[in-house]
Amino acid sequence: MDRALFEMEYIKWIRSVAGKVGSRMACLSKPERDRLLSEYRRLEDPLEVFRELSSIDRVKGLHCGDTEKHIFLETDTINFFPSLGGRSNALDFSISMSRRMYYRGLWFSMISLNKSYAERATEKMLLFTLEHELEVARIFEDITRDSGSEVRTYDSERIGKLNITPEDLREDERLFLELIGTQPLLPRPYSEMALLLYLEENFSILRRFGTPSNTADEEAFGAGLYEEFIGWKGFTQNSYRIFVSEIRSKIRDAYAGYA
Repeated sequence: MDRALFEMEYIKWIRSVAGKVGSRMACLSKPERDRLLSEYRRLEDPLEVFRELSSIDRVKGLHCGDTEKHIFLETDTINFFPSLGGRSNALDFSISMSRRMYYRGLWFSMISLNKSYAERATEKMLLFTLEHELEVARIFEDITRDSGSEVRTYDSERIGKLNITPEDLREDERLFLELIGTQPLLPRPYSEMALLLYLEENFSILRRFGTPSNTADEEAFGAGLYEEFIGWKGFTQNSYRIFVSEIRSKIRDAYAGYA
């Protein structure tokens, strides 16, 4: 698919998602609806999406993996993306995200968590989430270092030892659904772009977390990855503005004639 066709299809999809989000928000109380709309507008500035993780002491107190080399951030948002289950028009949601970003000759491992989830999840389920994201971080490290070579897989021994019970899962699902219904939903490409812009904006502080490429191939891969992100920056920001505009339009339509 060429870029022009992809952009057209993506905007069509984002408008469709925005329509569903707007319809759901139209059923909320006016104060809650206004609060969410204000959040969506605030997040049109991508530098408003992430900030330093306020519950970092809780995260590090869990003693999961090597947290010292990762940049931990928080967000008030929930990511969404097309469902990996293959169902047409279905969405998947995520309260956490792990990415390995390249900037100015250095690689950065960045993990974000939804602020409310990081504060309210049980210790066991937060540890489960963090172990998963640290595993993803290791996989991303292999991908970027091997530049497309076969990536080794990791067992889930540590995660299995957490002894997650059905009750744990039900409580976590209850919190997850509550957050989906009360916090802004962001397209994952916009969150990824915001993550890179956060790194650029705070590079002088975050530079100590960076690691150089091990090979010329890894360096070339990183430079290409950065250029690709920058090449999509304008479209990604514009598509999010369209997303917010469509949400507002759907809500206006729902209340047309009631003013």
